[in-house]
Amino acid sequence: MFLVAVLILGFPRELPGSAEMREQAIKEGHLPKKDHKLRGRLRDMIPATMQLIKTPTYVFNTLALTAGSLYGSGLSAFMAKYAELKFAVSPGFAGFTLGTVFIVGAAGSISFLYTSTFTGRGTFSEKERIEHRFLYFLLLPNS
Repeated sequence: MFLVAVLILGFPRELPGSAEMREQAIKEGHLPKKDHKLRGRLRDMIPATMQLIKTPTYVFNTLALTAGSLYGSGLSAFMAKYAELKFAVSPGFAGFTLGTVFIVGAAGSISFLYTSTFTGRGTFSEKERIEHRFLYFLLLPNS
């Protein structure tokens, strides 16, 4: 946890291009012009957390990720045994094959999300790319 905190401290206070994106989002009405409640102090964390909890998109996305994680962890515990019995392979081969499939699948989905979000070569509009950039960095630590 401390290693991740040190790595995050290496980032600049504001990423390049974020000021332009923020101005564009304010012009389009996606962000308020000024939020006086959030200043970055410790006592501002409770109102910010309450604001986050009241956001339906965040709540349902979190519930979906939790349900998917529970389903995936339950399924992965017995997937190798099922492959063993169904295809009559050794336990080592079943585990190795399923691990390879899962890693390649995860890397493929992450790389698709990255390329379609950041390079603009996907099928997403500019608004969707901005939302996916946020989700990419929000969900990256959970994967």
